[in-house]
Amino acid sequence: HLENSQGYVDAYREVLEESIRCRLRSDYPIGTELSGGIDSSTIAAFAARMLSDAPSRLYAFAFSCYEKEHEYIQAVSHVCPEMATHEFHGPIEVPHASLLDHSLQVLGYPAEVEFSYEQEPFYRKAEDLGIRSILSGFGGDEFVTTQGGLARIELLVAKEFKQLYRTTQGNPMARLARLLKLALHWQHIKNRKY
Repeated sequence: HLENSQGYVDAYREVLEESIRCRLRSDYPIGTELSGGIDSSTIAAFAARMLSDAPSRLYAFAFSCYEKEHEYIQAVSHVCPEMATHEFHGPIEVPHASLLDHSLQVLGYPAEVEFSYEQEPFYRKAEDLGIRSILSGFGGDEFVTTQGGLARIELLVAKEFKQLYRTTQGNPMARLARLLKLALHWQHIKNRKY
């Protein structure tokens, strides 16, 4: 429990900076995803600042699929000139079976998230540049820019019911109804066969 909102911002920033800094330790160039959104843009900007004394060590990989995305990607690239940005326009079609094979070869297991298969061009370009690590904003939006649905499921699974109740919005009856809905949703997911 901190004294004010600024205390939480400062504590979050400190943890975020350290989590990025410790992932930049490498003898190889570093890659970062860049969607132009808050999460990947924040990570790219911090990484660029931290690597400013070692130009040409940071490469950003971006897809321009939405109307304003190119503009946002370019804005981040403009304020981070030490970062070389490789922008792809729309997903590149690669046969699904070969993507699965490549994912298994590189990761040793199927990709955690389905859209990572669409990022095959990132991985091929990173391989050409000798990059072995790519930073990602994936998951950051669970706490920063969305409603945190997966975070609530994690609290439910961990049986952290008090914390789950505190982080659920509404009056006591609305909270209980939302928690019941979440529990039923989780039960449905848990019972599915994969």
